[in-house]
Amino acid sequence: MDVLQAHLLLNYYPAIGMVAGALMIMAGYVFRSEGIKRASLKLFIAIAILTFPAYVTGEIGGAQNKDSYTGPYAESLQRHKDAARPTFLLAELVGITALTGYFLLRRGSAKAGWALHATLVLSIAASGALIWTVLAGRHVKWSGSSKTAVSSQMQVR
Repeated sequence: MDVLQAHLLLNYYPAIGMVAGALMIMAGYVFRSEGIKRASLKLFIAIAILTFPAYVTGEIGGAQNKDSYTGPYAESLQRHKDAARPTFLLAELVGITALTGYFLLRRGSAKAGWALHATLVLSIAASGALIWTVLAGRHVKWSGSSKTAVSSQMQVR
């Protein structure tokens, strides 16, 4: 498996996990459940850890193949890369805030509420950013195909 295949394998999980975590923490507020809130914080921490290899494999794969990108493919890839770095930083910020909130919640600190609120707001923003970045990545795949490329592939078979 090369680096780009690893990136394609990993890149959907942070987006799906961030949306699931945001829904979980909202459910924790609705049902007033500390257990659900703690579980969502643990999920955010895991997603922050998983976002790191997804981002790094994309950077390495892009650097290895940067000379072969032209036309609409290069434009789509640049849009994806421009979205990736701030999205990565936002996802990591959610993980740091969730880790802080988790430890404050375990200690019974009064400041845990602020950390949970911050994690909720940041996770909603990160969910949107991750979805945008994944969709921009999908455009990279489809910008490389054209009618002539598809028809020539069909003739080979």
